[in-house]
Formats: sequence, structure tokens, C-alpha cells
Amino acid sequence: MMIESGACYLAQEDGGLPTTLAAGSAPGESGVSVLNLRFQDGFHFSATPQQHLIWFGSPVRVDCRIAGRTLRHQAPAGSLTICPAGIDCGADAEESVDALLVAIDPGPLALAAAEGSALKARLNERLSGYDQGLLDLARTLALENAAGLFFSPSEASRAAGRRYWERVNERGPEREPPVSESTIKAQVAALIAWSQGKGSAFLRLGEIEQPVLVANGHNDVMVPTINAFTMAQKIKDATLIIYPDSGHGFLFQYPSTFTRHVLDFLK
Repeated sequence: MMIESGACYLAQEDGGLPTTLAAGSAPGESGVSVLNLRFQDGFHFSATPQQHLIWFGSPVRVDCRIAGRTLRHQAPAGSLTICPAGIDCGADAEESVDALLVAIDPGPLALAAAEGSALKARLNERLSGYDQGLLDLARTLALENAAGLFFSPSEASRAAGRRYWERVNERGPEREPPVSESTIKAQVAALIAWSQGKGSAFLRLGEIEQPVLVANGHNDVMVPTINAFTMAQKIKDATLIIYPDSGHGFLFQYPSTFTRHVLDFLK
């Protein structure tokens, strides 16, 4: 999801982009998108968006501004800020923040209609407030978008995804270092080099002498599961484990089992 704006600034304290935890759109033609972000050591945002924006954040001392109005306050967990389309808005904080951003196309206005709810969304500008119904709906949208990529469509897998999401949200914003922009670029470069050219890493898998554990979910849509079989076939001493009824997030769905398998492999 992208914030549609003529000029948008969104950064953490080091000037890099925040870590994206989940992103996607609600089903159908609702015009509703969701973005779950983690800002490390600071949060900075300014824009005149073409969409309505609803922000939910972790507890933080923050300076908010909308159309010349300002507010400095200690925002509690789940506090919301509403930035209507076409209005200059921004916010700054000097500490780590987890934020849930819902962007709504001004055409199909109903946020709750994305999930078939009777709840009506009134998007008047608001520097601070709290709405449990909107917060629950935003969390549901974020979870469902993450679930579609990391978990299988079965109820058992999606339930495991919800438990994973609950575990993530039990921990504060300092739970782990963020992925830096330089790290993301390095990963992209490594992915490109993986299978291109005569010296690609893929062609050299047969040179690996050490034992290797290869693991994947039964139906990984991000990195198709067949790649795990191919890798295991090319490595001389590979152990392959495919976790049932799971996707790219198999290790989140089976945290205890995966941990046990890794520890057994390392013995």
C-alpha cells in the first residue's frame, strides 16, 4: 500500500523507512488499505494525502498537527489520529513507535463496509481520540493481509496466525532491531545474484560440504515450496522438513516444533 500524496515524508529517526510488518487491502472494492509499521528511535510523518488516513499507535509522546492545529500529548496504546484527504497533516515523536495506518479512498468511504459491518465511519479531522471498534477492525485487516501471505487458508492455520499476532503485540516496540534500508538493498542484491550468471550461488549448492537444514511450509506463495525440494536435492547432506498446512510463516505457525527441530539438527 502506498500513501497517495503530492509530497509525503515518512521516516524513522535515522532517516530510513520504517519496517513494514504487514500491508494489503481489504476484500472487494472497499478502497481500504492497511499498513502496519515499526519506527525505530523516532517517528516522522508529513503529507497532504489524497486518501483519508487513520493512525493507531503504541504508547508514545507525540506532536501532532492537522491544518494548522497542533497537539503535544502522551498518546496511550491504540490512540487514533484522523487525517482527512486533502488536509496538511504530520506527526513527530522521539522514541520507537509501532503504528497501524488505515488509508481510505474518499470515494467508497465506509471503513467498516470492508468487513460487512454496520459500523459507520465518520472521518472528521481528529488530533487524538480512541475508538475500539475501528481499532479492532484495523487489526483484523492487518492480520488477514499478513495471514494470506504467511499462513494457509485453513482455519487451523489462520488460528495459528492469530496466536502469532497476539504474541507479537504482547511485546513492546523495542522487541527487536528494525531492518535497515541498507539491509533491504543487500537482500535484494543477494536474491538477484542467487540465480543469475555462471557464478550464481544456486549453481554452487553442490559444493556445500556441511550438513544443511532446509525448511519450508507446505504451500509457500512467497517462495514456492518446490524450491525447498530443489535445494535439498542439490545439497549433498541436506535434511528437508516441510511443515503441513502452512505457508511462508511456517516457523511462526509451529514455533515450538521448529525450535525443537533446529536444536536437534545442531546437536
